[in-house]
Amino acid sequence: MLLVLGSGVAIAAPLFQETFDGPAALGNAAFDTQFLTGRVQAGALHLFYSTEPNSQPNALSCMLPAVSRPPEERRTVLHFGGGGADVSNSVFVSYAVGPGDGLSLIPFPYGPLANGASGYRAGYVIRFLRHGDGTNEIEIYRNDTGWIRKLLNDWLPSNPVRTLRRIDIRHRRNGEHLIAVRFDTGVAYERTYRFIDASFPPGNLYRGIQFIAKAHSAMKTELTYQTDTWIVVDEYGPGARRPEPRNEPAARAIQKPSAPMEEMVARAESLFAQSDTQSAADLCLQILNQDGDHADAQDMLGRIERLSGNLSDAHRLLSRALDARRRAYPPDHPKVAESMLHLAGLFAARDSARADSLYQGAVEIMEKRLGTSHPDLVPFLHEQARFHEYQKTFSKAGPMYLRILSILENSYGLRDLRLLPVLTDVGKLCAVTKQYAPSDSFLSRALEIGQTAYGETHPAVITALQALELLYELQHLDDKSEPVYRRLIEFQTRRSGDLTHTARRMNNLGMIYQRKSHFQDAETMFLKSIETWTRAMGPGYFELPDILGNLSLLYQATGQLEKAEAVYLRGLEIRKKEQGTNHPEVARTLNNLATLNHQLKRFDRAIQYYQEALAALDNATDPEVVNQAHVCYQLLTLYSARDQYLAAEQAGRRALSVFEKEEATLRPHLLATLRALSRLYDKMGRSMEASYFAHRAGMIEMR
Repeated sequence: MLLVLGSGVAIAAPLFQETFDGPAALGNAAFDTQFLTGRVQAGALHLFYSTEPNSQPNALSCMLPAVSRPPEERRTVLHFGGGGADVSNSVFVSYAVGPGDGLSLIPFPYGPLANGASGYRAGYVIRFLRHGDGTNEIEIYRNDTGWIRKLLNDWLPSNPVRTLRRIDIRHRRNGEHLIAVRFDTGVAYERTYRFIDASFPPGNLYRGIQFIAKAHSAMKTELTYQTDTWIVVDEYGPGARRPEPRNEPAARAIQKPSAPMEEMVARAESLFAQSDTQSAADLCLQILNQDGDHADAQDMLGRIERLSGNLSDAHRLLSRALDARRRAYPPDHPKVAESMLHLAGLFAARDSARADSLYQGAVEIMEKRLGTSHPDLVPFLHEQARFHEYQKTFSKAGPMYLRILSILENSYGLRDLRLLPVLTDVGKLCAVTKQYAPSDSFLSRALEIGQTAYGETHPAVITALQALELLYELQHLDDKSEPVYRRLIEFQTRRSGDLTHTARRMNNLGMIYQRKSHFQDAETMFLKSIETWTRAMGPGYFELPDILGNLSLLYQATGQLEKAEAVYLRGLEIRKKEQGTNHPEVARTLNNLATLNHQLKRFDRAIQYYQEALAALDNATDPEVVNQAHVCYQLLTLYSARDQYLAAEQAGRRALSVFEKEEATLRPHLLATLRALSRLYDKMGRSMEASYFAHRAGMIEMR
């Protein structure tokens, strides 16, 4: 039998065909309807879905029949009748979907119910998207079991969800993808896309198709989408016919690399160790051009992609390297352990259970081959210890670090350079877990070893110094922190790169100088910090008001009130722009301005700022009741001094109601409020109430 697709070219009988002509269509054994809400009517499948937030996607999955050998090209043609609405709306076509459960989707920003339908599936995802702002887009992704990489996107003149009529996917074994998409807005138009990606070739392993509809809007709307004929055809080249289906073939054995390629791998490892990742990657690609299954090249290229942030590529390469090494070597070979270690590092931030299993498996392989105290075991234990530290399972990380130190000290002595990174890590862990004395000992030792070997500016020495910085900060040891801050600031100002850490250290050093009453030095540091922040992040960066606030407090403490006010106002402007008028930090800045104007005897302006601060706190997302009470107390004293008795009484009563509930921690504030109310009522000639509040204050003092 011959069929004719849209091009008019006759082709062989299809691998799969469904026309949705009757309700029995959904009984096709190839379909998985667990995520489907819909029915077949009028010769089409109608999917019913909702714009309600956190609603589940509506989808139909299809697993194509297995074939005896991979085709040269798999052509998939799906037809649509449109639907949806002019809201934030998506339809997806996923193809070459690998085995597993759930849908092959990019992550939704739509809530846990929507995301819960996604599974760790491999394949390609085409998304037809109507944005909430009315713009229209096609996006194409590679989904590697949840590791997502966007391959291309295109902006469209019309809503692609409503106007989509046909998609024709030609997926070739050589990695070429040709995708023709037809739309109909009254006048038909077509877009064609081409890209190269050989991650998931057509065949038995990657043979799933999924069609998914999902929408999201502030208003709940019920939507319908239609699809009708689906056709899939495999082509095997000139004169070839499609073989009969049978079970999937076993994977071929991987040959161990030849000597010349081993030399290329060694050269690539050397370049990688020198941080020349581009040259190392180029060399790995040369190797893979000669042998596409070369495990060592895939492993190194995967590590490079991970460092570059291309996690989907990293996962694909590292997984293939591990599979290849497991086929090429015995199960307890160091190469297998090495691959497990590298793949564990990728999973550490996403799937801690999988990462832990891989780390432990790698360590067990090496212990079986080398014993429990061999120095070649250290890299595996060190990565596992860092993982547990990252997971905050400190009870596991600490003993591992100590075990590593013992192995290295017994193998190389107490002052060997290989101890440096481990001493730094265990010292930092001790600091975080408040074991300050051991931390100081480990880090001081690390610094001494590093400076002796490298000098004072080597990155490993700076890392140890930064750990000491953390240790001293946690203990508030100004005398020890000061020289560390100065040294790190001096080092960083001589280097290009991220200036934000330098700006923070300048601010911290300024605060130390202020606490020591070295006001000129403090001012210099605050000004340098502000200038560095501005240079690094722009004049409106959200952290800048913190340093401006510190400078204002310095000016206020040294009697430079006009300067303090100008700096406060600059910080207030940034905070309102970045955080909104009702943020607690805006309220704090307004409160400081009010206090300053109170000092300057600008009482009307002080009252205005206190009122604005109270309004910001009242309207904040999470009102800070105690801070509201403090502002009310200040308004009580100002209103009372200006004989605004009713306003003073209201503010005082509000402050009192809070301080009474918090007497255990705010007793001095409760006493001050009671006395202020007593004085207020005395001024108002309400002697009984004045006596009552004075008596209450006296009774509290006696307790």
